[in-house]
Amino acid sequence: MLKIAIVEDHEQTARDVQEMIQRYAQEHHLDTECRWFPDGEEIAAVYESGEKNPFDIVLLDIEMRQTNGMDAARRIRDRDKKVVLSFITNMAQYAIHGYEVNALDFILKPVEYFPFSMRLDRMVERVRERTDVCISFPTSGGMQLIPIGEIRYFETGSRMLYCHAGGKVYTSRMSMKEVEKSLRRGHFAKCNQCYLVNLSYVNGVQDNVVTVDGEELFMSRRNKTPFLEALSEYLGSNN
Repeated sequence: MLKIAIVEDHEQTARDVQEMIQRYAQEHHLDTECRWFPDGEEIAAVYESGEKNPFDIVLLDIEMRQTNGMDAARRIRDRDKKVVLSFITNMAQYAIHGYEVNALDFILKPVEYFPFSMRLDRMVERVRERTDVCISFPTSGGMQLIPIGEIRYFETGSRMLYCHAGGKVYTSRMSMKEVEKSLRRGHFAKCNQCYLVNLSYVNGVQDNVVTVDGEELFMSRRNKTPFLEALSEYLGSNN
């Protein structure tokens, strides 16, 4: 079940978007569930109530009467780092602010089905990347299956490999080269020889520091250019 929230204060626009989602679901044989919120305050309240992973995709308008889409997105991100956020708006000038909340896309109004369906392709793929595929990670206690979408980064040190994922740290004697070969899906790049980063969790880059899901990692001079190129390519492929 793919759970999608539509946050839009114009009811007819929300209905139109929901119909497009239903059409897309039929064409792609997907089981979807849509829920409409007429204001950003209402969906922010759902996340702040403690409900775990209420939605896979959230589509937000920017301008709304009580809480605008950007403010609601910030509050959602505080609670859920994985949910796919996209904005549906006629205010393209806000696109740059989407990086603050790791938004996948900006869809301009009036929404038309063909370009919308192409963007839904990206959203659905992002959800699948974050939830479906697992990596086999051998530990001292056996074998751990870790969803690739939960992995923030891998770290090497003291001849061990550490996987930071879902608020936990898993330890293995697996090499960094071995784990790179096993990552058939997902988007990862080295910011230095000790860190292999999931690009979908990068919050920003400043000087020689990469912020990954709120945690600061050192970026070496040697790896800076290839890392930034990989990040740029990743962001470009999802816009």
